[in-house]
Parts: sequence; structure tokens; C-alpha cells
Amino acid sequence: MKYIKMFWIDFKNGILKNVLLFLCPMILAVFTFWDAWNRIHGGKEINLSLAAYGDYWFYVYGGMQKYVPGPGNTFQVPIIWMVVFILPAFLLLNYPVKDMQHMGTQMMVRIGGRTRWWLSKCMWNVLATVLYHVLLAGILLGLCFVFDIPLSSRIHVELLGMLFNLFGGNTLLPREMIPTVIFLIPILCSVTFNLLQMTLCLFIKPIFSFFVTAVLLVSSAYLLSPYILGNYAMPLRYSWIFEGGVSFQVGIVASVLLAVVAVIIGMIRFRKYEIFNRD
Repeated sequence: MKYIKMFWIDFKNGILKNVLLFLCPMILAVFTFWDAWNRIHGGKEINLSLAAYGDYWFYVYGGMQKYVPGPGNTFQVPIIWMVVFILPAFLLLNYPVKDMQHMGTQMMVRIGGRTRWWLSKCMWNVLATVLYHVLLAGILLGLCFVFDIPLSSRIHVELLGMLFNLFGGNTLLPREMIPTVIFLIPILCSVTFNLLQMTLCLFIKPIFSFFVTAVLLVSSAYLLSPYILGNYAMPLRYSWIFEGGVSFQVGIVASVLLAVVAVIIGMIRFRKYEIFNRD
């Protein structure tokens, strides 16, 4: 019961009172939908009747093609993908630290230990991250319904090729439907990013942990590698649709393992963490 009470306080203060957590994915969904709509309708060589929800979702979460350094091929950060994942990391950055410095110490005494406090924050982190992505994907789905776009997971490779400006060696494999699990993997990766960031806050200042998250995302875009977590948050780089890409099955396992490791390391660290006299 004490743990449930602690989690309810985190849910109320860290989610319900976090207006930006609800507002940002709504704005982002509208902006990305409108951007994709304009690009699709601007491509005269594309049959507009082909577009479905799966294509719009892929435009938001797809990421970018494999970057191949070379003359005239300047690296460009995938802005939409970057914003999709950096926003929740930023929105969830400060709540645990602020709670720790204010009511957190009292709650630790009431609930009988730091472990429960830490696990409650982990549950808050996971729920808030999932809520952010559900809102984003859900509003995107609602916009497709309003504009009479088929609400299916169907994708059209030629349309994605146009949206992502694919070239030469980055052609996509012929695929028609997005497997349900692929919709979940970017959310799982985002949960892992945010748990790792929260754990890092116990070792370095929050602003530096956020910087580490940003660097991880940028490096993921720059280098296609199975050893960089962000690649598993880019469906455009899955071997399911791109030959030589990363395995999304491995991405599931890697994300879960890293999330568990982050929770455990954070719990061990927090037991000896000096709460007072911290900036």
C-alpha cells in the first residue's frame, strides 16, 4: 500500500501536472502529419490514394537511411526523429531530482526506504514515456481518420522512398504491412533511453545526462551499428525492410536488458546517494 501511495503521488505530480507532456506530442503529431501531407501531395509521380496510416507513422518514427560519408554527401540529423525522442527525455529530466530535494526525503521515511522511492520513479518514467508516444501515435491516427486516410498498417515502399529521399544503395525491400511489434519497438527504446538518463542523473548533473542522451541519438543517426541503441529506434534501418540493417528482434532484447540494468544500477547507486547539498 505504501508503494502504491508513492506511485500515485508520482503519477499526480509527475504526469497529470506536467502539461507539456500532453501538449508536446499533440503539437508534434499535427506538425509532422501536415509536413507529410504536403510532401505526399507535392509528389506528382506518386499515387496519392496509396498513402495509409502506416506511411505517416513511418514518416514520424522511421529515422533516416544509412549514412555513407563521401564527397557531396553531408550528414544531416533526422530532425523529426530526433525531436520525437529528445522531447520526452527533456520533459522527464528534472522531476525526480526536484522531488528528491523537496518532498522526496519525507516520502522515503514514510514508505520505509529508498528502494521503493526509486522503483516508483522508474514506474513513473516508463508510464510517462509510453503515454507520450501513445498520444503522438494516437493523434496521428485521429488525423488520418479526419482526412479519410486508410487506418491500416500498410506501407508503400515507393512512397517512403520519396518521403525519405532514398538513393542508390539505400533502396528498401518490398514490404506491404508493418508487423505490430515494430510499432512497439521505438517506444521500448525510448523507455530505455529515459531510464538510462534518469540513472545517469545519480552520477552526473541532469543537464549532462541529457547531453549524453542527445549525443547517443545523434551518433545513432550517424552510424548504422547493432551496438548503438538508437539504431533500433529507426524502423527504416531494420533488416526487415533494409538489407544489411539491424535486427528488430535483437533490438527488443537489447532494450529490455539495458532498461533492467539501468533500474538495478540506479537502485544500488541511490541507496548510498547523498541527497543533501546537491545542486
